Amino acid sequence: MMHWWLKAGSKTLLDLLKHLIPGIICWFIWKTYAEFIWGDRVGGVSSESIIIQIKHFISTWITSLSRLKIPGVEDVLLEEGIIPRNFKVSRMKIRAIRWIKPQNCLKLNTDACYVPGKAGGAAILRNDDGKLIAAIAFPLVASSSLEAEIFSIAYASRWMVDAGFHGFHVETDCMLALGYLTQVRDGRWKGCFQEMELLRIRKAISFGHIWREANTAAHYLAKSSTNILQQFYRAKDLPIQKFVLPSSYSLFLIIVLGVLAFFAEITLARGLQLEKTSKAVNVLYIEAALSQLLRMGSLRIASFGKLVGCLLILISANFTLISYGPE
Repeated sequence: MMHWWLKAGSKTLLDLLKHLIPGIICWFIWKTYAEFIWGDRVGGVSSESIIIQIKHFISTWITSLSRLKIPGVEDVLLEEGIIPRNFKVSRMKIRAIRWIKPQNCLKLNTDACYVPGKAGGAAILRNDDGKLIAAIAFPLVASSSLEAEIFSIAYASRWMVDAGFHGFHVETDCMLALGYLTQVRDGRWKGCFQEMELLRIRKAISFGHIWREANTAAHYLAKSSTNILQQFYRAKDLPIQKFVLPSSYSLFLIIVLGVLAFFAEITLARGLQLEKTSKAVNVLYIEAALSQLLRMGSLRIASFGKLVGCLLILISANFTLISYGPE
């Protein structure tokens, strides 16, 4: 493979092809290996199937080169035997991928996210106008991405039935998981298949496939579900801390307490060279003022006289500090 990649050709275009094709082959070999490692592929694999995938990709790539009308590209490919003599460039088809509204029913889009050690799923429910009805994110216990997809479909369908919905359509972007839940009757997920079969019969639930590009909302919600400890499907259930804007009275007391605490910190921390008696008296005055203001703030009951008295204590303590400052 390395010799093929480094081999020099007599034509510039041929050199480009020889540099790119080995990388394409290595990519498809690595892609197949990664699918086994992460659990997306089950069963065996043959070298013939990998070769077919590589040929299909190269054919598509050659089609794009031909559409660019690069001079001499077909002659070089024919000369080197990369494409056969009767090769015909097929017309490239472009398909728009979008989410399609259901017809007189509800549609539930599901997705799952799996990383080693944690997994999560999500589902989004919309009506026939495309408006959001509900959404849910939940943690899962799974050993592979395929298992997470299967458990996500089952969990979301169960959640819908428990909420009183029926006759809805479930969509997933994992074709393999859809096959296990609708066709495969044996194996490690036999229980999920039997449960989905009962829901399909009793609750008129249908299942279908959706392209990943049209399932991005559920995809991003599933990515965030791996970091939660419980399910959330309503805004008021989210673990957020409520913030209440304080009243003007409380805000004023907070400012006064902050100023007093600042001067108290200066008095105690900077170690001013005061006489022992005056220093102790001023510290006691400041502590008394702080305690009084804190009590008024907690009880929300304050008199104008007490508030003025606390301010006079603060002024007196400051003048004393200035009078007995460092020599």
